Amino acid sequence: LKKLDRRFKQSQVKVTSYNGVVLLTGNVPAADLRDTATATVQKIRKVRRVHNELNVSPPRSIGAKLSDSWLATKVRTRFLFNKHIHTSRIQVIANNGVIYLLGLVNHQEADYIVNNAKSIYGLQKIVRVFEYID
Repeated sequence: LKKLDRRFKQSQVKVTSYNGVVLLTGNVPAADLRDTATATVQKIRKVRRVHNELNVSPPRSIGAKLSDSWLATKVRTRFLFNKHIHTSRIQVIANNGVIYLLGLVNHQEADYIVNNAKSIYGLQKIVRVFEYID
């Protein structure tokens, strides 16, 4: 992306992929860069779906990034110690207090996973980016 438009150098874009589903999170300085990011990723072979959750805002502080990292760690740790959650099939991404959940699950598992994460301190919202196998 940074080669396409030099304004991406001022961006904080994280690209996460799971089974052909791509999640874009982070911040970009202009709305047109959100669209450029989506269009670019959609052209990549084997990408089936793109979820663009990029915010148009200034770069985030180190403190905000650390807070998100800590939030994702708390969610992953809770999942890791739950024998009913298959962590090998789930990815957890945090951005601005929002947790994005990707992976291959059935609807019942998805509900269970979300309910498990809901009570974690600092979590503002959960976004399901699951691919359902039922």
